[in-house]
Amino acid sequence: MVDNYWEYDSTYRGIEIQRWMPGAIAYGAWIDGDWIVRVSKSALQGLIDDWLGPEEPETWWEYDSTYRGIEIQRWMPGAIAYGAWIDGDWIVRVSRLALEGLIDDWLGPEVAGHIGAILYWIAGMPGWAYLDEYPTPAKVGDNIHLAVYWWNDGSSAVVGNVGAQLTSPALYPYRPNAVAGQDRTINPGGGAAVQFAPVTLNESGSWKFFGTLTLDGATWWIDSKTITIAVEEAAIGIPTTTTLSAPDRAGVGEKFNISGILYETESSIAIPSQPINHSYNGKNLGSSTTGVDGDYLKEVSIPEAGTWTLKSEFPGTDALQTSRALADAVVGAAPIASPLLIAGSIITGLVLIIYGSM
Repeated sequence: MVDNYWEYDSTYRGIEIQRWMPGAIAYGAWIDGDWIVRVSKSALQGLIDDWLGPEEPETWWEYDSTYRGIEIQRWMPGAIAYGAWIDGDWIVRVSRLALEGLIDDWLGPEVAGHIGAILYWIAGMPGWAYLDEYPTPAKVGDNIHLAVYWWNDGSSAVVGNVGAQLTSPALYPYRPNAVAGQDRTINPGGGAAVQFAPVTLNESGSWKFFGTLTLDGATWWIDSKTITIAVEEAAIGIPTTTTLSAPDRAGVGEKFNISGILYETESSIAIPSQPINHSYNGKNLGSSTTGVDGDYLKEVSIPEAGTWTLKSEFPGTDALQTSRALADAVVGAAPIASPLLIAGSIITGLVLIIYGSM
């Protein structure tokens, strides 16, 4: 004869369910003070649901983000509300944007900004270029012109002041005065450029640029940037000129010709049998040799889409100074934005480019 018995099966919504053994042929549980038995566990669980009513979903607070140094929590599941401690009180709103607005009201306008591009220009360059890319190295005796872009990342209009310093290899600091764009009021999301008076580079070796940004007359800077550049010894020998002609547009991997002439700058006498090195944005494209008329021709291709700066450079000799020429070429699909090149000679008293509303 087989002995029958009840044994523990599981717990459902806090109610212990027993099964009738052997074989689990029925299931029983105490529901509202009565011992209830059903042939299936699911049927018994249905009676428990009827007695207890709909089960409340589990809810909890979890970290969402940090806004202006204040931690925001979201009510889960589903992020149906957002909460944060603001001025000693736990504040809840149905949207994070509304909660961030209360934080702004409590803390006041956010003052934030950053330094963007640093541009430079020295005589002989076709236009301004990015200092961190440094396509045309400076030499002793050059006057370097600097321009610093800054951006307003805050929530209200601010006045920006940019400081610039060039430190020589001998650690002597040169602090040029701003000649345009300083102390401008810029709205949120906008930016401006500050141009500085030229600095004469009187020493070869590594020079360090250091720029700072302060907002609304603060005594400390909110952002800074450092760039190191090399200054070459002043050229010795006869000045030379290298020209460069190239298509302004080409396909990816498509072969095209670049050409030019090397000649003595003052006499215009052609210089034959000299090497010309070619590159785009610092990447080698090979070299060519000037002919009897000082001319060169080189077939090249660029495997990358974008806007590239081509460079043809004569490395110089003991008797001839180095020289180089630059040209821009768009390869492949048109880029989102063309490179920032401000053409012309010295731009004194002119703000280079202003972005955003003022």
